Amino acid sequence: MKGCRVGLVLLLGLALRPGPSAACVESTYQARVFEQTSGVLLYVEHHHEDFCAGVQRHSQVIYVGPDGDTLATKTLDFSRIQPDVVLDDRRTGYREGAVVRGDSIDMFRRFESGAEELRASIRPERLAAINVGVDHAVRVYWDLLEAGSQVEFDFAVPERLRCFHFRLRRLDESGQQLRLRIEPANWWLRWVVSRIDLTYDVTRRRLLWYEGITDMRDERGRRYRARIEFDYPTLLPPP
Repeated sequence: MKGCRVGLVLLLGLALRPGPSAACVESTYQARVFEQTSGVLLYVEHHHEDFCAGVQRHSQVIYVGPDGDTLATKTLDFSRIQPDVVLDDRRTGYREGAVVRGDSIDMFRRFESGAEELRASIRPERLAAINVGVDHAVRVYWDLLEAGSQVEFDFAVPERLRCFHFRLRRLDESGQQLRLRIEPANWWLRWVVSRIDLTYDVTRRRLLWYEGITDMRDERGRRYRARIEFDYPTLLPPP
């Protein structure tokens, strides 16, 4: 199938800004994160989202360890249409983030408290995604993905201060679930770069399971490879 090439803004965030009188609501849900091989519970994600007239404005994720301690926080600000993303790890002082400025993405990272914060500005060669921008892209291009088309994009990775060429494609659809895969667009990189598998609920178009590399790191500074299981309130509407 040919890749689907579309506008930058839609993958990065949302194309509409709600008016000042728009009704706003909050939604909360959780996700349990298990180490991919052993199945051991690593931490729990507490998600808090703000929507105005159906448009997401802000989001916060609090990462809580099995003992109840807060490990890290991640904030996303959609108020400028494109999301600004910042992750702070309270254990080590690791910090990373990305800010969209016009057609460029400013990225930064700091490996520990007191360390130098490194920065880079990247202008993607094609449509781009930052962090949860991929989840928004799935819903925007749901019909194309479900039909078997693939979406190619540059994925911003603040840890590396650069973008990588990835593709998003359908694996299969069974019953009420649609399985998708994120992987390098270049076939030879697929031999060395781990894939990410996503399973969505077809009815509500909500992410049910995520399998692959995560935001959080182990004691050696390596990102966990995990299975994330999302738990939504029964009455939580589709995003």
